[in-house]
Amino acid sequence: MAIIRTETEKKRGRFTIFRLHATIDRGGRMTLDLEQTTNQLKETIDSLHDRYLEQSEPVDRTDHAFFEKVKKETAPHFELTKKWFEEAEVFVKDREVSVHPNQVQSTYENIEMLILHSYYLDIDKNRYKDLYHSSHYVLDMVLDNL
Repeated sequence: MAIIRTETEKKRGRFTIFRLHATIDRGGRMTLDLEQTTNQLKETIDSLHDRYLEQSEPVDRTDHAFFEKVKKETAPHFELTKKWFEEAEVFVKDREVSVHPNQVQSTYENIEMLILHSYYLDIDKNRYKDLYHSSHYVLDMVLDNL
């Protein structure tokens, strides 16, 4: 499996270096890491959404054991979200795409809230649904622009 790390592009009389993380699979197709990360993130927020819907009542916020469980279970979600944010931010800057950098920042923050609110049921169901749908909308826009 070959990995492409950087690409140089001449733009408006100056050189701009873009980090383009991609892999070439066995079939010779190039797959962007951003595409893979975005799809993983979509699956993650889907599973978090299912978790939110399956829980019946809020948990005790003072339960230290539950806090440790949440901290352990959410760490990979936060890492994936941070990775997506860094890759998407580079992708939307200086490019002709339909996603604005502010949308990437807002989606990053919304997904972080989704992660926490999936464990602590402390927001209204409609607000959670709005966060979920808006996050999916921007993730789909990123995928459409790849």
